[in-house]
Amino acid sequence: MIPQFFELDSLRQELKKLPHLHRVAFAASICERMLPMYNKFAQMENWGRPSLLREALDEVWLILQVKQIDLPKISQLIEEMDGENVWPDEQTEDFNTFDYLFEAQFTVSAIYSTLTALLTSDFKYVMGVVKNARWETIEGFINQRDKLYEINDCEYEMELIANDPLAKQELAKEMEDLQKLKNAETLSHELVKWLRTTSAGKSLIPLV
Repeated sequence: MIPQFFELDSLRQELKKLPHLHRVAFAASICERMLPMYNKFAQMENWGRPSLLREALDEVWLILQVKQIDLPKISQLIEEMDGENVWPDEQTEDFNTFDYLFEAQFTVSAIYSTLTALLTSDFKYVMGVVKNARWETIEGFINQRDKLYEINDCEYEMELIANDPLAKQELAKEMEDLQKLKNAETLSHELVKWLRTTSAGKSLIPLV
């Protein structure tokens, strides 16, 4: 049996039932937990545009509050995120270390997907955010930390990852967010504030 941390079909079905902006709110909450990783990388390397990513997430939360999408603003943010000094490239020689480089990439991808999700009802972009958080960030971190890539048993490796406190913590938070969103016919100011503040500044992985 595939551990719940890796099994996305049930989450996909639950998200399908939610209104469009509810799904975006779910994704934005995850992005808040990813942003500290980009900020850490930017601080270490004196590189990147953390203020742009913060602005993008702030715009998402504003839209969720006022229930009106500013299409020109979202399009502008997407265009800026495609610009220079936003996505770190592991092929460049500009960086002193690879610490948090890939996590920074996953963060940009997640926020980019959340902005795109605002412009379309296709929930695949929200699922992309989930995959960036679970499979790319948390799974990758645990794999490297515990050298699980040396284990020649995929099922056992998945069990070890799914039972790790980091994986359990993220899964629990996602399920809590999902339940609150399912119980809410509309996105109240209180719910949006709760989704934002309970995730803000809390990184998916430890930052040294």
